[in-house]
Amino acid sequence: MSTTTLGLSCPAGGKFYICDKAVTRFIGCCAIDPCGDGTGDCPIEHLKTSSFSSDAYANIPAQSCAAPSGNQTWFTCSQMQPPFMGCCGGTNPCQSNGCPQGDLLPAKLSDVEADAQVFLDIAHGSTGQQSSGPPLGAIIGAAVGGAVLIALIVGFIAYRCGWFARRRREEKSTKNTEYEATKLYDATSDGGFGGLAACKLPLPICIRYWIRSSNADVSALRDVPWQRLA
Repeated sequence: MSTTTLGLSCPAGGKFYICDKAVTRFIGCCAIDPCGDGTGDCPIEHLKTSSFSSDAYANIPAQSCAAPSGNQTWFTCSQMQPPFMGCCGGTNPCQSNGCPQGDLLPAKLSDVEADAQVFLDIAHGSTGQQSSGPPLGAIIGAAVGGAVLIALIVGFIAYRCGWFARRRREEKSTKNTEYEATKLYDATSDGGFGGLAACKLPLPICIRYWIRSSNADVSALRDVPWQRLA
């Protein structure tokens, strides 16, 4: 059973704690963390009103109150808004529309394990559970989702950077090829074949740029001294 099922809340502030492993097994709303130091002690000045869903009234057994109050001051009041759950001294909160802040007393889990079980199920063995906080599964899911998103973004950026780098290298290579081909052709020497003979690029590229630079007719290729180009 979860805190959502019971509708546990803190209408006057603070957070709902279940200190199931503390010295005093505090249960209720507190402005500080009573479970953190292992004592389960929420000082009177930090106590806050605890509430629950009136629909869960039948599922909440009576718990206890911290010494010296005893269990006679535990109340579960469903016929008021908001419902009240906890320990109150000097007044009956079910008859006076709540427990005044000055009469709040610290509550603890019942020594009868069967009665405490509904809250122990909520605590799941932790030192404290706040009803308003996000569940652990949601936190882990959000963390994993964020890590995956970051990895995808980094991967995309790396891919784009590599793609642009390859594109720049290809463009530079193409420009260098055209420059070298153009530079090596001299249509005025050796009957126009001197530049072709000097070309150190693949022969098809040399022929293409020789024809372009010398305005030669393709048929003139039969006059190329191929032995000299070999």
